[in-house]
Amino acid sequence: MLEHLRAVFSRAQGVSDGLIEISWTDARAPHKLNAGELFPLNDLERAAAHAERLNADPNRNVYLSAGLRRAGTYLHSRGEDVDIDEVTACWADFDNQGALATALQVTEALDLAPNLVTFTGREPHLRGQMWWILDAPSKELATHRLVQRSLAAKLGGDTTVINPSRVMRLIGSVAWPLKAGRVLEMTGVLAEEAVRVAPYKLEEIVAALTAAEAMISADAPLFRASAKPSATVLDFNGAEPVHDLDSLIARAAEPSQWHRHALLAVAHLLGRGTPPDVVVDMLTTRLQQPGYTYPATRQEIVVMTEGGIRRGLYRERAVEAVEPETPKESPFKTLRQLLEMPRPEWMIADYLPERSMSALFAPPGAFKSFLALDMAMCVAYGLPWHGFATKQRRALYICAEGQYDFATRLLVWAHCRAHDVETDQFFVLPVPVNFLDAAKADLLIEAIGEHLGGVGLVVIDTLARNFGPGDENSTKDMNAYVASTAKLVERGAHVMHVHHTGKDGSKGERGSSAFLGALDTSLMLERDGHSDVATLFVKKQKSAPEAKPLRLRFPAMEVINPTTGEVTSSLVPTLTDGPVVLVHPPRAAPSRPPSLKMLRIQQRLQEGPASLSELAVHLKANLQKTIIAMMKRGAVVTNPDGSYCAVVVSSPEKNQEDDE
Repeated sequence: MLEHLRAVFSRAQGVSDGLIEISWTDARAPHKLNAGELFPLNDLERAAAHAERLNADPNRNVYLSAGLRRAGTYLHSRGEDVDIDEVTACWADFDNQGALATALQVTEALDLAPNLVTFTGREPHLRGQMWWILDAPSKELATHRLVQRSLAAKLGGDTTVINPSRVMRLIGSVAWPLKAGRVLEMTGVLAEEAVRVAPYKLEEIVAALTAAEAMISADAPLFRASAKPSATVLDFNGAEPVHDLDSLIARAAEPSQWHRHALLAVAHLLGRGTPPDVVVDMLTTRLQQPGYTYPATRQEIVVMTEGGIRRGLYRERAVEAVEPETPKESPFKTLRQLLEMPRPEWMIADYLPERSMSALFAPPGAFKSFLALDMAMCVAYGLPWHGFATKQRRALYICAEGQYDFATRLLVWAHCRAHDVETDQFFVLPVPVNFLDAAKADLLIEAIGEHLGGVGLVVIDTLARNFGPGDENSTKDMNAYVASTAKLVERGAHVMHVHHTGKDGSKGERGSSAFLGALDTSLMLERDGHSDVATLFVKKQKSAPEAKPLRLRFPAMEVINPTTGEVTSSLVPTLTDGPVVLVHPPRAAPSRPPSLKMLRIQQRLQEGPASLSELAVHLKANLQKTIIAMMKRGAVVTNPDGSYCAVVVSSPEKNQEDDE
């Protein structure tokens, strides 16, 4: 399998950033060919190993495509024609009895020997493929499709196997018998067939096929074996001609090239609808060579022109039926069309939609980086995030500061949540990116495509460290930042910005309001005083209802560092419903002892959470003022439902007192 991949893709390595597709049939009936995986060109060994593992399962046939998918395409599904950026080869498929042997005779007559001839089965008859490898990847997809159609028609191949995203059986694999009359057998190369070593230019294949069109006459067809009628290789009316008339005439002056290029020039003009008498007059003068008379040259051109007319190359433009243009899809939508549009798919259910932009903001020391890491790791591992379903995607975390400490956080999280199982779906960029510079963002996207093959989630921690020299309060700078990070969204990623609140935390994100306007999702993390508990609020969800607040605890978890052998710790988010525990006492201890009113409130809250109306039974005057004062002391916090609860201070002295 690896040899087949190298034959088709080796000349694209180092000159293209496209992706190759390996696809396979479902092992269960009806064995649909609907699964695929994309690999970078520099990783053919991994692609071959992946195909071998799949092919080992009964009824799972494996295929490849010579059409390179665009960099940034989603890696875990089949590609379509719109995903193709370049092609590396031309091909033809032969399943009918005797078709492959006949096609080999035709290619010999056309002087169009393939670079590779394979067999995909020998029972009940020989079946196979032909490959013409291009010297470099070609972006001329329209010309390539016309060549594919002409090859299939002339050689008697399958005329449906011509589109650029088409997959062909991977040679070296087992052909599981999924059709009637087939048996289990290996696929391989027909080594006994004469093949061409040098690769082709796409223009070279076009020239050979076009010359064949002009040479074939209705009375004496060049090859009779093909049961299918030949089609014109190029649609000169529907597209710009591939050949330039001046270059053809210039090539005709070269030794032993006159007849071939005179034929191409005649076919070129007839295909454009030039009247036959004009073709003869024009080309006789321009193609006459030293040592040849005008009448002799004219007679040659007349014979070529009459042959082209008999083959149907000439169609008068005045009587041609003009196909109506396909109406463009209207950008405007009715109410019904809006309702029928698919709902956004979730990367993390109810919180992070795919292919969108979000922000997680909180003041310093409010656990936001721990939470962002927790979300990214759950996506990379495909684990549920605190009860919410996730879709496994490759994740990139841009950690602009504290890289060593970040490694500790990863180590502890993987130990506690993934049971020390490693993943190849999570990557860290330990340097900041200046997203104000569009060129720097393009370099990042290029590196992602080259080394990671695309990502589904990008976490930027923090916005400030990746903002370059810009001013967060400047609308111009913020729009430039958003435009650069939106390029990642355009390539299929969800981008999460870890950001700070302003001086007034209740007003949300710091900086220009242009940032909030660009977000699809806005998440606010609010810590309960100095405790290890914080509540996540969805402040904005553009395409879905806002999820209910989520209360999380951030306890310190320990693990042994395998590099140093020392015990290290980090915070790992968990769901919580228990009492709040202070991580450390308030920084400024109150100078005055609690008042009698505070003691009454605290005594009631020690029995359990209470609403404002329930507390009013114990204290009618100045209730609100008293509660605010207690919250400033760190003695009371609010729950997501609006009720109040007492804070339990954890300290060695307090624990000893409780034990006694």
